[in-house]
Amino acid sequence: GTFPVPPGFSMTCVTRGQPSAAHCVAWHPHDKRGVFAVAGGGARVCVYAAETRTCIAFVWAADPTPARVTCAAFAPDPSLEAFPEAEDTDERGGMMLALGTADGQVRLVRLRMSDEKTKTKTYVARTVAAVTSSEKRFAISVLRFSPDGARLLVAADKELFVHEVVGAAAAAVHDRVETDEVVLDGDISATLSNAGKRVHTVRWLPSRVACRGHRGAIVSADWSTDGLIVRSTCRAREILHFDARSGRQAVGDFRDAEWATWTAPLGFPVMGVFQNGGNGGDEINSVSRRDVFSSSNDGEAIAATETVVAAGDDFG
Repeated sequence: GTFPVPPGFSMTCVTRGQPSAAHCVAWHPHDKRGVFAVAGGGARVCVYAAETRTCIAFVWAADPTPARVTCAAFAPDPSLEAFPEAEDTDERGGMMLALGTADGQVRLVRLRMSDEKTKTKTYVARTVAAVTSSEKRFAISVLRFSPDGARLLVAADKELFVHEVVGAAAAAVHDRVETDEVVLDGDISATLSNAGKRVHTVRWLPSRVACRGHRGAIVSADWSTDGLIVRSTCRAREILHFDARSGRQAVGDFRDAEWATWTAPLGFPVMGVFQNGGNGGDEINSVSRRDVFSSSNDGEAIAATETVVAAGDDFG
């Protein structure tokens, strides 16, 4: 609605929020400002900086066609040794954000710093690739970049797909193709509306590996620290492991395996998230586990001294 502003008063936008319920949140793995993206089930994704509590970018899932965003994930920063700055500058290639949609698509969006002179640094977004990951057009439920950013794990219904990502890591962050089309699954008929540039999907997402075996819809997926094994859980309360290179189920003892992230509601390390009398998984909607490492005198990290687990359930 609208209302009149009393004489002598002015209005200032303090922050901007979501137009609907926030269905997914994706944190940037390295940005020291606490950058995170929030999707509310529509076409708009808001990117915030927790340090300043401001919205630094709006991303619209409108190219090549409008779509509802169901999940998101930030790619790791390229070449941290070469670009040790705390923020994602243009020299670093900006920020790479993957969006999963309700119609089974995966879109890569690059965010670069805006040229506008504002108090808060803002970003402009450009879609660089769009591919249909789920041939059956199931909604994308999980997105997860590998620790090196070279592969993207995609979950849709009961299937997992591992996409090779060329350019999201340290590869060709400066390359720009000067045309006015975007390639969607090899079709160049779709036209970008927000920028006059195109990057071939085959150049960014040239291949994929399928991982199958779950009996229920997948709810979580994580990478091992070496990027070789993928662990996933589903609504049938299965925990499966896959070889990320071949897509085959990996059989072995993974009790002592090291994981880059832990978002599974199942497993010994997070068994304490269930309350007494809980259903054993259905009431837990999200889990995030993080190891806190202590440092030696020479600055090298040693074994984890404690672990922090956050969980969200049906009861708020």
